Amino acid sequence: MGVKSSFLLEYDKVLNQIHTLQYTTTDKFKNDKIYVDSDELLFILDGVILNKKELLHNSTIKDWQAFSIAAYQTNKETFFDQMRGSFWGIVVDKKSGDVVAYSDQIGSKQLFFASNEDALVISTNSYKLTRHLKAHPSLKPTLNQLGAYFVVDHGYTIEDMTVVSEISRLIPGHYFIKTDKNEAVKPYYVLKKAVKAISDDEAIEGMDERFRVAVRRAFEKDKEYGYRHLVALSGGLDTRMTCFVAHELGYTDQLNITFSQSNYLDETIPKKIAADLKHEWIFKSLDNGIFLKNVDQTTELTGGNINYFGIAHGTSLLDMLEFTKFGSLHSGQFGNTMVSTFGEPKTLNSPVVVADLIPFPNCASYNLKLEYQDQEIYKSYNRCMIAMNSGLLPTQTKSESLSPFYDLDFWEYCINIPSAQRENHRLYKLWVNKKYPGAAKYIWEQTGTPLNSKSNLTIKGKNYSVKQLWGIFLRRTVGKFSSVKKVGIGSKHHMNPIEYWFSTNPDLVKFYENYVRDHIHLLDTHPELKKYVEAMSVNGNPSDYVKVLTLLSAAKMIYA
Repeated sequence: MGVKSSFLLEYDKVLNQIHTLQYTTTDKFKNDKIYVDSDELLFILDGVILNKKELLHNSTIKDWQAFSIAAYQTNKETFFDQMRGSFWGIVVDKKSGDVVAYSDQIGSKQLFFASNEDALVISTNSYKLTRHLKAHPSLKPTLNQLGAYFVVDHGYTIEDMTVVSEISRLIPGHYFIKTDKNEAVKPYYVLKKAVKAISDDEAIEGMDERFRVAVRRAFEKDKEYGYRHLVALSGGLDTRMTCFVAHELGYTDQLNITFSQSNYLDETIPKKIAADLKHEWIFKSLDNGIFLKNVDQTTELTGGNINYFGIAHGTSLLDMLEFTKFGSLHSGQFGNTMVSTFGEPKTLNSPVVVADLIPFPNCASYNLKLEYQDQEIYKSYNRCMIAMNSGLLPTQTKSESLSPFYDLDFWEYCINIPSAQRENHRLYKLWVNKKYPGAAKYIWEQTGTPLNSKSNLTIKGKNYSVKQLWGIFLRRTVGKFSSVKKVGIGSKHHMNPIEYWFSTNPDLVKFYENYVRDHIHLLDTHPELKKYVEAMSVNGNPSDYVKVLTLLSAAKMIYA
């Protein structure tokens, strides 16, 4: 097993030197990583670089460490923009006192920092950074009220915001730089749209070509190190595409992993796929919602900046796996939103209205840090790169996590296809049916019928099968007087039936009630927020309860 990844650096601005340095990393992909601590330079690069071989092939320098340091010496601010993969890094010039900290273009590796006139503290873990600041003489952590409202309403903080007022997140595609004169956060990669008309056939060919390149890049990195392939698999389309395309390209030595409520489609579909492809397969049941008690353990990963519910379920499986023989966890991250859309084009293509983001009581107006072309770009940054990428944190304590869907070439190509073609999985379904009919023959969890079924319909932006529509009709008309099967989060017929768990597991309800009772006082210094959260904890539903627990655990991190 690899060592849990951890990094924290405190730079003393008065003495102009490193005060504290703590760094551990996993033993995965170690030849992609660099650690130099000399009299002149602290140089750390951590993660997995998918185009490392290409960069060295095109250079006269063939040693990775020498290449990277030479690149820094040539372009000290953005030498890393040529790298592709999942990575973060920091450089401290011990002679000049300059500091550069960065992560990959989509922020799959998180960095956080706190700074004042005396000290600069940077860490990959906001929980660890918060705990460090609690003992700091001039950077004591306090609860960020606006961040708290975002957590209990949206389920995540946005842009550089965290739940700690003194801590900022490094925005994806940005880097932090400190010189002897000032500090700044600057962009080096900006996701933009330049939409142009394109036929469905041309779009499918372009997507498929880039997707296959992205799959090869990620899976070849496993082979480079002699690792087996670990591939997530669910009842949806995204992981299915990663799994199927990799298999077709010859990466057949896969262990597929699945977690879900038992006997639901998210168990039965991947079970069938893995068996047919002759892959090994492991399933972790989420029955009874027992993992929801791991709120504080999850906060140690997230710092309370994201609803712990979406992190804790995957962690409950990953904590049981032995990663020694496996490389990255290959997923379908971002597929649903990149090949399809977040919603209707008329909404996505409209401007971002700040007032719509903060419908919270007594909150100061918020000024967006970035200029977003439209709501799709806003959501790409904040829902994908920030919120959804938090789901990578459990894997990153053990190895790396990669998805062909967030390969930059693939992503940029997809987002420039008109959203009207992509919405409601229209283009996605055409792609799978045309290029991978073997994958289309299996049931799609969203409709309950095979993807190649001719009876699937789209109504008000949602996909339905005739079977689903008939079930909805029965439940609305005769459901109260018959044995019509319930579906959704209120029944066990769902991947994450949170309402069902709370209604059938008294221990879970007791845990929730006790946690709220024991920790609500931590919000005493924010009476309006406390009143808001108390009402939510009593009058809300289980989806609200887990957001309440997330915030209270964050408050515990800060004040307890």
